[in-house]
Amino acid sequence: MRRNFVRSGSSLKEESETIKFQLRPNSPHIPVEALASHSADTVEDPSQCPSSSDDDSVPDSIESTPDLPPTFDDQQTPGGRVYHAQIRLDNFKDPKECLESGELKPKRAMPQIKVSELFAGLSEINGRWIFNGPLNGWPALTVLELRSLTRKRTRMFNKIQYVWRADRGDPLPQPQKVARGTRATFVSQKWAAVGWAPDSPGFVFWYSEQRGGGPQILFGEQLYTQLQHDKLHGSAQATNVHALAHRYPVSAETVRDKNTWHAACVLECSHGRYTTLVELAWRHGLGGYGGKSNWIEDKLEPLPKIFEAMPDSMKSPWCADLTEIRVADLPAKTLEEFNAFLNKYSNHSGLPLAEQRFLEPKIFASSAVRLRSCTQAELAGYLLNYVSRAKEYGELTANCQTFTADLYSFLAGEKDTQPYSMIVKPGYKQRSHSFLYMPRQD
Repeated sequence: MRRNFVRSGSSLKEESETIKFQLRPNSPHIPVEALASHSADTVEDPSQCPSSSDDDSVPDSIESTPDLPPTFDDQQTPGGRVYHAQIRLDNFKDPKECLESGELKPKRAMPQIKVSELFAGLSEINGRWIFNGPLNGWPALTVLELRSLTRKRTRMFNKIQYVWRADRGDPLPQPQKVARGTRATFVSQKWAAVGWAPDSPGFVFWYSEQRGGGPQILFGEQLYTQLQHDKLHGSAQATNVHALAHRYPVSAETVRDKNTWHAACVLECSHGRYTTLVELAWRHGLGGYGGKSNWIEDKLEPLPKIFEAMPDSMKSPWCADLTEIRVADLPAKTLEEFNAFLNKYSNHSGLPLAEQRFLEPKIFASSAVRLRSCTQAELAGYLLNYVSRAKEYGELTANCQTFTADLYSFLAGEKDTQPYSMIVKPGYKQRSHSFLYMPRQD
């Protein structure tokens, strides 16, 4: 059973230059200890070089264009998320990028699309070219505005040249004029830049199998609202917080592997029914990798429960420079049971390497939660506040370890908490204050 909750109401103003903040309603007393102290024709090309097996042949015909949802006029794209897609000519047959049937492999990190499919999927709406999608099989990539077509100018300097731009008002090129190596740039509907639903902004989701009714995901601002009305779970107090770290099992560790640590916080709660894990990671990382979560028992199943519970808007190419916060209720009721789970899937478990999840896992800090009140609803509010300010992911400066240090410091009232890895510590600046304030929605 899948239940996704969204909220009716206003959305964030994403185009303002200055973000204003205010206290979230019903905020509890916060102890002082919790506060720490180009030219128009060329642009940089982040894509890879096109495959040499893509040639210059053209499609024979273009299919009719499907109709768009009647609600599209109210879902404008300016200010949305930008996506790039590699355009393949219709006789493209690179086995690295194609299935045995000749169809393009779906759900690539950079989406790909054949010329005929692109032009068949475009509709002109109010002077804009809209691709209804889904793009390359990604459920989230629907109703996208085509903004440009580009090609590499030179391989040496990694520059690209515009073939067509929406802002110039020129007609689209004929399909047979689309050459090998052309790339399309799309923009999503604007709400997709601030959340997973038009009326529930905020890149925080909470997954649970422990609340009755089967696996469910709550997300965005509606997560906060729903938990406020959940008297059994939403009002439960966080009582203890633990910071954990682990590396990832690999067949032969490199120097980089030995210095790559993932960190998260585990919370014990007053209800005593389960523990709750909180982590920060790449945006759409879980949806983009098919819901393969180390914290959920059925990770290796063809269709994990968490992936099945996700709305389509979460199933998108991952973005390594933006963040999301993931919360998961785990069956372990105590820290001892959680440690048993870590050991079950650790490098000391005797499992085959492919089934191991954690290398040298350890709890490196523990404390009672010192906030006067930290219900699940309030915790959700704090996390939504934080992610609205900590949007960008940095490998050494804003990552899972810095978030874990911030959250632990905030909940435990320990201002000297540091990230686990010695590599991350030098650049760390505590930002526990980011949990306090929500973006103003006026």
